Amino acid sequence: MNKSSSGFTLIELLIVCAILGILAAVLVPSLAGARHKTVDTAALAYTRQCVNSLEASRDYQGFIKDIKSCEDPLLGDGALKGVPSVKQTVVIVNQTEYTIQTTSVTGKVVRYEKALFTSS
Repeated sequence: MNKSSSGFTLIELLIVCAILGILAAVLVPSLAGARHKTVDTAALAYTRQCVNSLEASRDYQGFIKDIKSCEDPLLGDGALKGVPSVKQTVVIVNQTEYTIQTTSVTGKVVRYEKALFTSS
């Protein structure tokens, strides 16, 4: 009696499942790191948009209104909408100069002061 069967044995299937499990275990942490980097980059972009809105709000003498955040209604049409990647934004205005500090949901802080962006 010659029985020919085609297919995979149980051992072969278990080996393939083990290999796929190892690959998934290696891939998932790197994807989480990419998500954090994306959120931090979105916070930086939000800070840049806030700088653009504040620069556009200067009056003809170069003064800036007393604005507390990038969503402030004093910015008029330049007021930004909140984004999910930003936890908090603080704007400190001193007539012609200003400082913006944005905290992303991952805890990274982006700071704009005297035309320089810094992050920590």
